[in-house]
Amino acid sequence: MTSLWSECSMRHEEIKRGKLNVAVTGKAGAGKSSFINAVLGLKVGQPGAAYTDVKECTDYILSYHAPNFEHIVFWDLPGIGTDTHNKNNYVKKLGLLDYDFYLVMGSERLTDDELWLANIIRNSNKKFYFVRTKVHDGIKFDVLSRANPRSKEEILTTLRTDCYSNLRRYDLTRQDIYLIDNFKTDDYDFSFLMLNLEEESLQVRIKYVLAYYNQKERSFLHQRKVLLETIENVVVEATTKCKEQTPELGASLNIEVLLRETKRYMEQFERSSDDIEKHEELTGWHKEVLQDLLTRNSVEINCSEKGVLDFCKNIELCELIDVQCAMPTKSNKKTKSWSFKIAFKYLNRILDILYHNALKINTEIIEMSMQGKNFR
Repeated sequence: MTSLWSECSMRHEEIKRGKLNVAVTGKAGAGKSSFINAVLGLKVGQPGAAYTDVKECTDYILSYHAPNFEHIVFWDLPGIGTDTHNKNNYVKKLGLLDYDFYLVMGSERLTDDELWLANIIRNSNKKFYFVRTKVHDGIKFDVLSRANPRSKEEILTTLRTDCYSNLRRYDLTRQDIYLIDNFKTDDYDFSFLMLNLEEESLQVRIKYVLAYYNQKERSFLHQRKVLLETIENVVVEATTKCKEQTPELGASLNIEVLLRETKRYMEQFERSSDDIEKHEELTGWHKEVLQDLLTRNSVEINCSEKGVLDFCKNIELCELIDVQCAMPTKSNKKTKSWSFKIAFKYLNRILDILYHNALKINTEIIEMSMQGKNFR
């Protein structure tokens, strides 16, 4: 079996950004691995189940992906409070502070170890829930040990109040404390815990998607800046490599050069099938939704020699109108500088169209992410 240090290295490679990485920690024997199995819907001995025993059994950091919670990764950490894992080595040895969220588990009254974990996590500006496990056994023991047994509701209130009074110093609210039993998941707070973890995972996913697409927007701006700096050299190439006037156009332009640049701009800003798969991976939206979004926002650019020629003819017409309106008596004789002007405007306009269209699509994805729409 691989060593703990090897497992730690594997864990760092496996942590998935955009998912809620939940570290399940607490005292040894608190029921951390049993909780994992309850989430997975498995029992010990079944393929994929976490191993549990009456003694300390988690010596390795293992991750679990529950089918019903695809945006959450549960990490089963060794318990604290043993000779192997104690306050002196727990944070560094296990990379405790690498995770997004924490479940601190305890099965009895709060001990110094759980309070120490709460303090470490809170001081690192990370969020956590406290989970009191084995609640059903606790209720049975309380009933059997008292001459005048309390009701189940009274016992649960006492447990919750005890946890809260010890943990409120760490900014935990009563809603951050959960009473569960890993073998009775339909009772107590188990379903509420999972529901709130799903909400936490949704917020993490939205933030991740927003960060990605905000970076994408900055990348588009940078790409546009780089391409703008090359336009003048391309225009020189397009006008000097054409010795004769272009048919149907009152300028001398090498259309093949302009077509080449048009294709290059489109490669920089338009979305391909690979992009669709990346969007699907990031957002969790179905491919059909993404394809519809891109189709609705697609730009009609005829990427052919005829398309380039027609676009340039429209620019030339606009330039002629401008010249005639500004200087009606001046000759409209075409010169090399005129060709330069047409090519320069063509490349700038094509670049602007593609750039602003990419921003438009990006903005729509961001707005949908902000609203949490279409997440699976």
